[in-house]
Amino acid sequence: MNLLTRIFLVLLAAALLPLAAAGVWFLRSSVQVEANARRLHEQIAALSADTLEKAAQDANRAFGFVMDIERNRPSDNARKCRLQGLECGRRSEAGDFRILQQAAATHPEFMLLALLDASGRETVKLADRALFPEPERLDRSKDPLVMRARSTGRLSMDPPEVRSGAALLRLAYPLQGGACLYAAYSLQPLWKRLQGLKIGGSGRVVVLAEDGAPLAGIAGDFLPRDWRLPAAASGQVGWLDSIRVSGAAYVGAWAAAPSFGWRALTLQPRSAALALSGGFKLRAALFLLALTLLVVLMAYWLAGQLTRPLNSMVDAARRVSANDFAKPVPRLGWGELEELGSSFNEMMKTLKAYQDLQVERRLDEKAKVDALIHAIPDGIALAGFDGSIAFINDSARAILGISGAAPSAKAVKEVFRVPELAEAVASLMSRRKRSAGAEFELRPPGARPRFFLCQAVTVMRERREIGILILLRDVTGERELARMKEDFFHSIVHDLRGPIGTIDGFVHLIKRQGGLGEKAQTFLDHVKTSSNKLRDLVADILAAAKIESGQLQLKRQPVSPEKLLSGVRVIYGLQARHAGIELRIEPGPEPPEPLSCDRELVERVLMNLVGNAMKFTPSKGALTVRCACIGAEEEFSVADTGPGIPEDKLEAVFEKFRQLDHGPAPRSGYGLGLAICRQVVALHGGRIWAESKPGQGSRFVFRLPFKAA
Repeated sequence: MNLLTRIFLVLLAAALLPLAAAGVWFLRSSVQVEANARRLHEQIAALSADTLEKAAQDANRAFGFVMDIERNRPSDNARKCRLQGLECGRRSEAGDFRILQQAAATHPEFMLLALLDASGRETVKLADRALFPEPERLDRSKDPLVMRARSTGRLSMDPPEVRSGAALLRLAYPLQGGACLYAAYSLQPLWKRLQGLKIGGSGRVVVLAEDGAPLAGIAGDFLPRDWRLPAAASGQVGWLDSIRVSGAAYVGAWAAAPSFGWRALTLQPRSAALALSGGFKLRAALFLLALTLLVVLMAYWLAGQLTRPLNSMVDAARRVSANDFAKPVPRLGWGELEELGSSFNEMMKTLKAYQDLQVERRLDEKAKVDALIHAIPDGIALAGFDGSIAFINDSARAILGISGAAPSAKAVKEVFRVPELAEAVASLMSRRKRSAGAEFELRPPGARPRFFLCQAVTVMRERREIGILILLRDVTGERELARMKEDFFHSIVHDLRGPIGTIDGFVHLIKRQGGLGEKAQTFLDHVKTSSNKLRDLVADILAAAKIESGQLQLKRQPVSPEKLLSGVRVIYGLQARHAGIELRIEPGPEPPEPLSCDRELVERVLMNLVGNAMKFTPSKGALTVRCACIGAEEEFSVADTGPGIPEDKLEAVFEKFRQLDHGPAPRSGYGLGLAICRQVVALHGGRIWAESKPGQGSRFVFRLPFKAA
């Protein structure tokens, strides 16, 4: 992301924060309009429900005459009528007619009042002939409303019906003796009051039955007869923000009227109810869009004005870092910007003059360093981690046989073709090691072989790896001198075998003659001990020489690992008890097959390891010898509780004539035992190593394959 984009985004974000705040305010205003519309509908629905409840109370008071009818029934006055010689039935009908007439006069909402006898026929009837032009004395015994009232013993009513433009509510009230009051109550005044509750120019109030269907007379053709309130509308009050009526979207609120079991529902087209909110949103969106475009354009223009001089400075700085001082910084603007450009140009002039001076000095120093490096007899090369050769002196070119021009880039594999040298360099290039060494031999045509020692190290500068330094040194003379010393040493060893045998023989003869004093016997013991040590040293040197020269032939035979350990127990058991050392022999489980090895040499390895461990194990210490089957190999280990071996000496102990300078026992031996152990194990195709931590003892382990390679 470039500088212009970053500054543009920062300015844009800073400018859009007020716009975001304005958008939130607009949104909250829109939500408030919707909340106001909801509250209005809920209040009108509650008012409509209250109107229905008051109408129910008025209807309940209008039916107060039922008590007068009950008192005037023949069953109450039968005995009195008989005593006075009157015709009780006719007198009761007259009284009932008078009561009904009085109720109709008091409550003009009654469009029909009729008393039914036990058989269901009308005995007394008052009716509006315009609405009920039916004959007198109708038989209403089969009327479902009457049958329902008689079966339940409670007031029953049918859904409202419209007759001659008037909304009527039919009711049936059961009386004593199987009689029944049948009435038609006009809902027209109630419907007119509800229709007078207007909601805007297109909203209205409707009344719904218990099943959510619209009641007749008030809904008209506003709601179809098969319309139902959504199932989600439950409870006493509620709000619906999306009601579908004949394909159009409406909003509304409802409130329940428990007396009738009905619900008052307000309905208004959604577009009309939220007209203010929708228009407000549109105007707000257009305003915010225009303002956003203006902010984006201004932010982009301002970012360009700010980044243009900065980009000029960045380009100039890049040219300076590339040592290009030819093109000055153009005019950046006025005021401080112009002063900044002038100062930068002056700085470029100063840097150019200083660079010219430093280049001459560096060329002179480079010539001196090149002359010194090329005069060094050892080969020197510097390789990069990308596989290229950064530098190589004349000595290295001569050693590696490179002629002509200097090696090209990415030529490490071509230059270091010797396997040992290539492996050492590859281990550093892959960062497996920080340093590596190798020794290799070159055989030039028509010349004697030459030996070279390579040392490769990772070069660091300010904690950063910059390359690999390879040093090549001719060690042919050193190797020849070492060989001559080795040959001379072996010759002396061979010559020593005769005198040692003579010494042993004469010591043996002197001891057999007897008659020696205690002091002379002690002297002979010392001579015998020194002779044995010298003979062991000669044997070790000759064995090592045989192995190194390849003259030693293994005498393989099948041997049980347990038998190899039994010799250790026999030879070192008594010696360990005298030294106060606990010797543990743990042969482990029997392997699936015997070990194919040179028994004498393997026993010698075990004896060397155990004898070496006893020298460094203090009194009251422990020495454990184990063997176990590990896959296709047999593992032998010798662990002691001595002072341990430093980590950097674990490999050095296997070199010839190398000994550690610490331990409870005085230094003895010549450092050939572990070297011979390694050579014998290698002859068998196995491997040997040491494990130790200072102060925690040492453990020497070697593994031999069951079958010869």
